[in-house]
Amino acid sequence: MKILFFTKYSRMGASSRYRTYQYLDYLKQQGFKTDVSPLLGDEYLKRLYNGQKSSKFYFLKTFMNRFFEIFKTKNYDLLVVEKELFPYIPPLLEHLLKIMNPNIIVDYDDAIFANYQNKFLLKGKIPTVIGLSKAVNVGNRCLADYARKFNRNMNLIPTGVDIRRYRTKENYEIKNSKIVIGWIGTPMTTRYLFEIQEVLSKLSQKCPIILRCIGTPSDFVMNGINIENVRWNESTEIKGLLTFDIGIMPLTNDPFSRGKCGLKLIQYMACGIPSVASPIGANKDIIQDGVNGFLANAADDWIHKFSLLIEDQKLREKIGKEGRKTVEEKYTLQVIAPKLLEIYKENARKNS
Repeated sequence: MKILFFTKYSRMGASSRYRTYQYLDYLKQQGFKTDVSPLLGDEYLKRLYNGQKSSKFYFLKTFMNRFFEIFKTKNYDLLVVEKELFPYIPPLLEHLLKIMNPNIIVDYDDAIFANYQNKFLLKGKIPTVIGLSKAVNVGNRCLADYARKFNRNMNLIPTGVDIRRYRTKENYEIKNSKIVIGWIGTPMTTRYLFEIQEVLSKLSQKCPIILRCIGTPSDFVMNGINIENVRWNESTEIKGLLTFDIGIMPLTNDPFSRGKCGLKLIQYMACGIPSVASPIGANKDIIQDGVNGFLANAADDWIHKFSLLIEDQKLREKIGKEGRKTVEEKYTLQVIAPKLLEIYKENARKNS
């Protein structure tokens, strides 16, 4: 079987890396031939993360590349589209793709439909794309509820990690009397950290903390908080995660954020790091409050949950180990890949 993946990003982009690239070796081992056609490459992402805009010529070039790629799809048994073929234009490319090859699965780990709700020509785009597809894979229940309205062949496939890459935390003692509260993300998602700026500032007045951020710009600051900005690198991210005492995933309560699939949490938990998160989107499904992590809403709740973990080493270890167990059972490549395999087989056979 031959599969062509239309990803949004190169491997550098987290959504594409965890929804597509990490499964390619498994698929090849199962006898599949896979090709990947990323829309936006490393060049684009490096500029984006450095706060630089890409030129109109770059986007024109990427559009034309994707347009001509569509005409090469006839010889594939299955096409997997990450989100959409090209953002912020009507679904013309998707209609053309359907004509060339109807065996299409579309995959969502973000509520990108929320970006189009107030745009007259685009608000019906994602329902159209979902409807044109044989099946839709989504990363959480919020996305599932949305997708089910437009395609009954809906599969809830959570984002997972290759558990073989993730070592677990061995020592839960606080080093140098400073608690390390950690976050991993991109410059585009640092806005969520400001949701708990007041919380972290108040906490800093009670005990010495460091907010260690992997993937933030080197000049990222929040008033009243001791921040360490760490450059993201795929080869060192797990080593960096293991320096965290507590992992965090604050979110705003809006349609786009409710589509988030909890990758940060899954990464922390895979390392055995106890975590605190907003009770939004997939976070509510991943975390059992007080069992394998903590959910916190109001500022006082965040401070209370932080205090429990800071003051009790045994609790940090207990929560961390339960988190690792949760990931092993539900959120790994090893668990998810066989399910994806069956979905791909089923949708490639029909009408092929």
